[in-house]
Amino acid sequence: MSDRSEISERAALTSLEGGQEPFDPEQVPMFPLVRAQIRQTDEGELEGLVDDVSVGRNVELEPVRRSVVEAAAKAAAQKKGPMQTRAIRVRGISPDDSIFHLVVTASGEVYETTDPTTRTSTGTASRSRAGRRQPTGSAPSTAPRPARQRPAGMFFLIIGLMVVLLLAFLGTPIMLMILRAQADDDGDRKPVPPKPVQLPVVAPAPYEAVARWSIPLGTSSYSSTSAPVTADGDRVYVVRDGGETVAAYDAETGVPGWKNPNLDGTVTAGPVLADVDGEQVLTVATSSDLMLLDPSTGKPVGEWELGEAGAEVRMTPTGPIVLDDAGHARMVSDGDLVTRVIPATGTAVAPTVDGGLIVVGAAGEVWTVTDTRVAPAPQSLVPPAGTAFSAIAGWSGSRLVLAYHATTDTGSNQVRLAGYTYTTSGWRLGWTTGSIPTVYATGQEMPLASSATGTWGIYGSTSLDLETGTVAALPTDWATSAVGDERAFGTGAGKPLAAAPSGVLAESLEAPAPPLTSALTPPQASAGTAAYVVASADSSTAVLYALRLPKDTSAETTPGASTGMTTPLSSPASALNNAGGA
Repeated sequence: MSDRSEISERAALTSLEGGQEPFDPEQVPMFPLVRAQIRQTDEGELEGLVDDVSVGRNVELEPVRRSVVEAAAKAAAQKKGPMQTRAIRVRGISPDDSIFHLVVTASGEVYETTDPTTRTSTGTASRSRAGRRQPTGSAPSTAPRPARQRPAGMFFLIIGLMVVLLLAFLGTPIMLMILRAQADDDGDRKPVPPKPVQLPVVAPAPYEAVARWSIPLGTSSYSSTSAPVTADGDRVYVVRDGGETVAAYDAETGVPGWKNPNLDGTVTAGPVLADVDGEQVLTVATSSDLMLLDPSTGKPVGEWELGEAGAEVRMTPTGPIVLDDAGHARMVSDGDLVTRVIPATGTAVAPTVDGGLIVVGAAGEVWTVTDTRVAPAPQSLVPPAGTAFSAIAGWSGSRLVLAYHATTDTGSNQVRLAGYTYTTSGWRLGWTTGSIPTVYATGQEMPLASSATGTWGIYGSTSLDLETGTVAALPTDWATSAVGDERAFGTGAGKPLAAAPSGVLAESLEAPAPPLTSALTPPQASAGTAAYVVASADSSTAVLYALRLPKDTSAETTPGASTGMTTPLSSPASALNNAGGA
């Protein structure tokens, strides 16, 4: 039995023992009247209003319902008279626009009632006790009138009153709203999803100009080293409220999932999904903290102070690394933020699954560092025939990709990529590509953008299968915005484009270029064929949009030759797998 039912029973027993009649909600005057409403907000939350004043917001109905009842109880407590008789009428509107009438007492008890304006009586309705004379000129009340019972019937009256109070509480319209919201077998609430809306930017073909749904994110005035949004098959994760909050929304409907406003500082990197210590987490860095969040709840599973303000945090598929200085970096291992030494000329790349830090030297040698002060001997990787080490292309989560240039033509703008996998016996060469256009990176930038699963990626203007080394050409001016498991997005040829591992989608190349460059904001996150973009509908407010595909669209790709470039073949690595002593 609920606490509220027990309170009602105790109040009824006290009333009877003290010679008072049980509380009759129908006798509460129709004025003053509290006006209440529970409505759906533009962000998909529920908001409770009492006399046009917001009293609570939440994605769940029950906390909002409690806020409305508490506000009404406070209004009832302001009335004069004994506490057990202080009550007030509530006329409310539910999220489905149905009207409900309640009586709420100062102690928070809730009674379902009829509309007082529909009740009729002759003269002034008054309450009378059995065996007592009504005042002259009065008429019997239309409400039920419980009479004083003989002592022998006291037990049955108490039992009956308990049942009536319990049924009254469980039968309120607010409780019915909860039951309607829990219609699914799994009991999950299903708020009204956001509605389709026109995109303020040009969508890459074949996506439509109307978004499936949109969510206002508040001010967009903050700076980050990564995209403000990422996604998986279930949820979309986004930075909102000027970089002070991370939130998740249902990928299909846009219904709010969770919100974490407890960030110390504004977001400077992330959110990025990563596999850390064998678990998938959402990594976020602020101006002072590094946080790992549970993707399903938004609750922190790890949090550390960065120490120095402005510390550079690099997000990788296997977890973040904090670049403290030229000689050290920090990474997460076994639930702790640990320090690893960086050898001279080395560049920290990413953590390994067993607590090591991948470091690549100026000559292409590779360390797997597991200590704070001393690094082991590096492993020298034999480059593809006729080449020398050029640069680090990137890390896919399971493969280290390095770029090599031809030794006979150091001024060439062509490179060959080689993919290495990490094993217990060292690094093992998996594949090499033919010659492709090089990417001129600055500083310690790693130009390879890979999908979350590490199956494919984009290096400059080349699509790369990270499992086989097969490549496909993209437009020469391609600029990557996001790489998902099935789709990648970017700009090229003066318009937003969509690509697959085998090349640019044919529809993208055929679509006309937008007239304004300000409309060139390609999607920043993708999962499957779904795509998401954060753009501004005005000069200050950021909005998350979910792009929509036509129902009859089939994803066709164009071969690399359609861009005027050849598609080199990848080279098998079976003859090279002894490189590095593997």
